[in-house]
Amino acid sequence: MVLADPLPLALKSATVALSSGASTGTGFFIAPGVVLTCAHVVAGENVVRGQWQGRQIEFRVNTRSRDEDSPDLAALYWETSIDHPFVALAPLVSPGDDLWSWGYPKGSYSSGDSVALKYDGPSQRHDGELIRASGARLTPGFSGAPVLNRRTGGVCGVVRLGDRNDSVSRLIPADKILDAYPDLSRHHLPPHTNIDWLDLLEDEQLRAGGWRYPSRQLLAYLEALRGFVRSHPYAVSMPNTPPLSTVYLRQHGVSLQRVGEEDSLIHLPGPESADPGTSGTQQLFTRHRNTLILGRPGAGKSSLLRYVAEMAARDWSSVKDGAFVPAYVPARALRSRTSFSATLAAAVNRELGTWLDVSLPDEWFARQPIPGVPWLLLVDGIDEILTADGRREAINSITHRRGAEDYRFLIASRPLPQQEIDQLLEAGAGAYEILPFSPDQLLTLAELWFDALDLDRPRPLAERFRAELERSRIAHLARVPLLATMLCVVFAGNPAQGLPHSRGELYERYITLLMSKQYQHVDIYERLDRRAKLYGPAARRAVEILVRRARPLLERLAAMRHRGDQRPLIELLQAWTASLWPRCMPEGEWIQILQDLLRQSGVMTQRRGEFVFVHMTVEEYMAAQYAAYELTPDVANYLVFLQRDEQSYRQFLAHACVRSGVSFERGALHALQNGKPGDAMFVATLLRDGVELGAAVRAAAANRLSRIAVSSESGHLAAELRIAAAHELFYLSPEKGLAPLVRIAENTRGSRFDRIEAARQLVELDFGLGVRLLMDLTHASTSAGSGECLRAARYLLEFDASLGLAALERLARNPNLDGWTRVEIAVEIGEWDKSMSRTMLMDLAEDSVLELLCRLEAIELLGSDAPADLAADLYDQRLA
Repeated sequence: MVLADPLPLALKSATVALSSGASTGTGFFIAPGVVLTCAHVVAGENVVRGQWQGRQIEFRVNTRSRDEDSPDLAALYWETSIDHPFVALAPLVSPGDDLWSWGYPKGSYSSGDSVALKYDGPSQRHDGELIRASGARLTPGFSGAPVLNRRTGGVCGVVRLGDRNDSVSRLIPADKILDAYPDLSRHHLPPHTNIDWLDLLEDEQLRAGGWRYPSRQLLAYLEALRGFVRSHPYAVSMPNTPPLSTVYLRQHGVSLQRVGEEDSLIHLPGPESADPGTSGTQQLFTRHRNTLILGRPGAGKSSLLRYVAEMAARDWSSVKDGAFVPAYVPARALRSRTSFSATLAAAVNRELGTWLDVSLPDEWFARQPIPGVPWLLLVDGIDEILTADGRREAINSITHRRGAEDYRFLIASRPLPQQEIDQLLEAGAGAYEILPFSPDQLLTLAELWFDALDLDRPRPLAERFRAELERSRIAHLARVPLLATMLCVVFAGNPAQGLPHSRGELYERYITLLMSKQYQHVDIYERLDRRAKLYGPAARRAVEILVRRARPLLERLAAMRHRGDQRPLIELLQAWTASLWPRCMPEGEWIQILQDLLRQSGVMTQRRGEFVFVHMTVEEYMAAQYAAYELTPDVANYLVFLQRDEQSYRQFLAHACVRSGVSFERGALHALQNGKPGDAMFVATLLRDGVELGAAVRAAAANRLSRIAVSSESGHLAAELRIAAAHELFYLSPEKGLAPLVRIAENTRGSRFDRIEAARQLVELDFGLGVRLLMDLTHASTSAGSGECLRAARYLLEFDASLGLAALERLARNPNLDGWTRVEIAVEIGEWDKSMSRTMLMDLAEDSVLELLCRLEAIELLGSDAPADLAADLYDQRLA
């Protein structure tokens, strides 16, 4: 006879017939290599014989109940590499539940017998609570047998006692097993390792048993969601830039509540290798239950939502675990008049369409998708709801459920009016403005963009991009996140045009693209004109003039802010346009039009209700453009060379003034001849950025920097100055600049810190030479130098991941370093290569030279990957 129900068959396959002296009983595999039975079955024995699927096995009795108040349990160990089934525990049980067991009783049915029971309720004994079950009389030999709950699909208990006079039995509850043997928890608590068993369960059993495990129906939905997010490209909202559907690099966000504080930055979800040393994909979801992400067009908001959706769906499909189950929801759907669950189901059905084999029912979102796991509703496009009432209605539907256990929200939007942001903040949500892509991934990002654009040979084109960036002498600017974005956008916007050759030109082309997108592609004029035409021709003419004057108005706002005027920018704009305001239009409506003009300008955003420029350097650039209109040559030279603060602004001002015909030769020569070393390097920076200062200035700058670079002054500050001077000198005279850096990097009697910094600068100037020197500096002969070696290896990671990983691996294996440092390095390797990290940790756990606590730390970090025998041996040593 063949059992038709797969669960009883699975239970039967996991049981073992046991014999110990004169005693017999039943055991069952509860984890790989571990059999559980009752302690009284193996009392007094160190080795127990067992029979499983025709195989004779000897088990080592490693752990058993310690005193009379402990549950009557014993764990038996089988050192084997043979795969075998093991049961899944489910403590939940209710009166009337149908139970089923398989055991090896004495007598005619010692080869195995089944029994059906029903749960009656709890039963209290002096040594603890038991489960009372009835329906059949269990004969000797059933002790230690597992009992399956058909309703939940899991083992709810272990047979301990049978009543000789009637059909009543007592079982040890499943939760007592994990209390007695907590090491087994990793096999029975999320993330579950016994997926072969759980995959047998019906959806109803998963729900009834409270399993934190996806049902077949949920997995089908998640597969549809993955198809959807992969197949719907989201183009950057700028002209001539590629879609982001297949391009995602980890980004960062800045808090709108705590701007300026150290914890204002947050690492958003993204590939781990994009940002080593951060907390990874979960940081966004541990700070707040609900989060608002704001960003300008093309900042990656929708791409972030899609990335989160795909990664979460992938985790449930592969490792069958996660913190939430994602659902992608257009914000406009939240305005429906139907129930919340039905609204969500209808919206998701519309979005996923034919990716779904069967439409989701109205009640799909009425409760948690998995017991203990909430929905993460990825709400996209609040700003696309055009009316304030509509946005308020959608936000109300979110804030109404701010504490609901069934839902979490990740909301993405373009900048919103402050009162709408405040509504979410007051409900406890976190709010962040998304920042541009990490500059460390600039080349990779460019290649992915070009590939998404279907351009021919994207890798060579990305290499050309890098080469042009280097020729432009602004490669160092790619270290700034905003500038990394600007460089990619400008090049992708028109590859044939190439990259700009100066910082000022980069900003001009980027800002032109931003405003071109807003005023042409979004057609801000048409949008504002629709509002103005309600008030007649005069109002429409006023809006037309306003849009035409937008650039000079924005530059004037930047200049006022740069000069220290802290009045709200909207108030300044209102005052400057007072004569333009058509009196036929209510003042409040005119203010709304001005706010929309700023909000959609592309160069401004809102933080805490105030309009600010998207980046301080954008403000500085536009302020410099405004100032250059009215400066005389003498005043311009004074502002650029004799004020020693605000270097970024002075660079922009020099660019703008040169375009207006101002000569800076006199001021530059004065700074080189009479100024401090920093003044000389500022002049060199202007030359590198493409500001035309003349041949005499270039020669004088090279001579002054040469003297600084070869100075014999001692001390860290002097070395730092020599390194900086040599770096700037390289762009004026490569031969003169390279030699001092090489001498510092190769000086074995010098500070390792200075040597590493010199090598790091060399990487930018001569990649092969700089990388070789950094590699040399990753060798540690003593533990005292491990910190500097680790710093050198981390620098290598920035430039070449394979070389950096090789350096980290060498440090993790270096016996000269203390064990704790080596463990720390092995963990850091996991940010880039989890397999290599596991290998490192395994080697450290097995290294008998290391102190015991250090080896145990490696075991803990390995988790389920740790060898059970090694872990048991180390823990035994710890307890000894």
